Amino acid sequence: MLFLAVFCGFLAENQREHLIEHKREKKYMETLLDDLIKDTADLKLDSIVWDKKVKNFDSIKSELNKKPAERNPVRLYRSVAITGFKKNFFYHARTINQLKNAGNFRLNRKKNISELLSDYDSYIINEVTPAEADFGDYYLDYLDMQNKLFNSEYFSLLRSQPKRFDSAAAARPDIIAMRTADGNLLFEYYNKLNALDRHSWYRIIVYRAAMGRAIKLISMVKKEYQIE
Repeated sequence: MLFLAVFCGFLAENQREHLIEHKREKKYMETLLDDLIKDTADLKLDSIVWDKKVKNFDSIKSELNKKPAERNPVRLYRSVAITGFKKNFFYHARTINQLKNAGNFRLNRKKNISELLSDYDSYIINEVTPAEADFGDYYLDYLDMQNKLFNSEYFSLLRSQPKRFDSAAAARPDIIAMRTADGNLLFEYYNKLNALDRHSWYRIIVYRAAMGRAIKLISMVKKEYQIE
């Protein structure tokens, strides 16, 4: 009888621990879901921002391909000014980091979720983050060349007070005019712009791929843990 009582107590304690563990696991999945929803929103915004940047690069190249007398200096200056804004993805990794610190996602009993989660985390770390870092190197080279051709003093005014900028540019067109440059300097600037364009496209590709992984994870977590 004593053995039976001890054994039943053991089973009850074991069951209690399992219930606590399952509740803890579901709580992690709820916070993970919140993080993933924030990630998808940020990735979607990033994709839109960089898609606009690619179109903006096309506008700059379109103006530069014209003869100097046919270029629109205001349009060119506006397009160049926009390249000064750079947005990176913010990874909401609080829950993923907690799960990793607890033993490489061991708290998650569902293998399909663990595999998708590991794949998503790996993609952010090994694809998204390096893509942003690589872009940063090209971006600094481009800005250095841009500063040799354009007066950056009025970039912030254009973005914050466009009407004041329009008045200033109308009164003194020389403040926004591209600096006279030899053909080699302009050629180099155009090539750096092309490199920036290519890396921007790659950023869009990895952002969209990461968003696809996040959306798939959201759907799977909701289904497996019955979370609305």
